[in-house]
Amino acid sequence: MSGGAVAGKDAQKSPMKHRIIHWKAIVSLRNAIELGSIVCACIPFLVVRYLGAYRRGFFCSDTDIMYPYKDDTVPFSILAMTGCLVPLLVVFSGEFFRFTLSRSHYNDYETHYELCGLKIPAFLSSAVRINALFAYGALICVSVTDITKYSVGRLRPHFLPVCANDLDWAKIVCGNSTGNTYITDPFCPAAKSTDPAVLARFEDSRLSFLSGHSSFSFYCAFFVIYYLETRLKWMNMRFFKAFFQSVVFMGAALCGASRVRDNKHHPTDVLAGSFLGFVVATVVVFVVGDYFLDRRALRAKVRGYFKTTENGKCGGDIEAAAAGRQYVDMDFIDSGKNSDPKMVA
Repeated sequence: MSGGAVAGKDAQKSPMKHRIIHWKAIVSLRNAIELGSIVCACIPFLVVRYLGAYRRGFFCSDTDIMYPYKDDTVPFSILAMTGCLVPLLVVFSGEFFRFTLSRSHYNDYETHYELCGLKIPAFLSSAVRINALFAYGALICVSVTDITKYSVGRLRPHFLPVCANDLDWAKIVCGNSTGNTYITDPFCPAAKSTDPAVLARFEDSRLSFLSGHSSFSFYCAFFVIYYLETRLKWMNMRFFKAFFQSVVFMGAALCGASRVRDNKHHPTDVLAGSFLGFVVATVVVFVVGDYFLDRRALRAKVRGYFKTTENGKCGGDIEAAAAGRQYVDMDFIDSGKNSDPKMVA
């Protein structure tokens, strides 16, 4: 990042920086390492699927695994398509309006690229960076979810009916065993079936904890919420932004609730999946994505909440005002840290 901070209305805009991207830069060592990191995020996901789920036993008197099998209200294919398209469209639309409608002259602080003689719009390069960050976080979220699923091997609420392949599970699976007998190697007709759909349903019945629908939907929801809250600070339509954020959050919450209603998950599975999605989105946005928000200003604001009031101002206002003269607005800085800073206060 070059240049010093300039305050007030006398701030002089720095000329737009241009970079010509050569093919050698695309296949550089740095990009190879970045791509390798993305591939490594997928390796645990593939390994645990190859090894299979942990074979957890059960008690025949356990009423939590006796529920009938139901089809998905929200198929994962629909969730994946919606969860990817919504952030993609929100980010591209947000960056487009941010660069075209904002009065903060974002184009003057964004590096402009050229590839094969074609100029790449500043909003496009910015949107691609943010969507790449979203994709990386989604891979991390899915990998952690599947590692937990296959390692724990918790039985779904519909395990016994699926194990018996819709027959009388009380006689076939449990037999003469009492309800207090812990069964580790049950006879499951579904495991001997030649129907691939039945076999897949049986293997899936051991993957209850934690909910993949909840973790992915909450990751997508909080990524969009954080993006709207931190990246589009120039928008004065606070109620519209809050309404859209509420809609996204409610969509994720309803998706998780449908998993309990469909007898696919226990309530604790949904809560754990929701928490995982929230944590991954928070880490990806505020730790990996360093161009979302200035962490120094955020820390100053949090510290201010615990301070007493002074001269009619709350502690947060005093602390944030003092810190505002010392930090640069990260809304003007891209992930490459090659833009000029702009003083906030």
